[in-house]
Amino acid sequence: MTYGANGVRPLAAAEYLVDDLSGVFPAANVKLDNGTSGVPAASSSTVNSLVLATNGSNTGSVTGTGTLNVTSGRDSLHDHGPRPPSAPISASARPRA
Repeated sequence: MTYGANGVRPLAAAEYLVDDLSGVFPAANVKLDNGTSGVPAASSSTVNSLVLATNGSNTGSVTGTGTLNVTSGRDSLHDHGPRPPSAPISASARPRA
């Protein structure tokens, strides 16, 4: 979700970095729906948001021993079957209004 001129709206497909955690940047909105993407050992990656989704028989997943930091404080698991993330995921806490 994002806030624009007409209020709150879902992100458009073009606003996601799809199926790749390599080279992510802190403002990236990442959607994984085609297998796994890893966080390298002894490192961390930071993204704005994370969506783990199912696309046909493929389910997005995060693996590795590095930490994935989600700064928006929100991650989504859409139709995410029995494969939870196996890498550490850290979500920032946001104060409630």
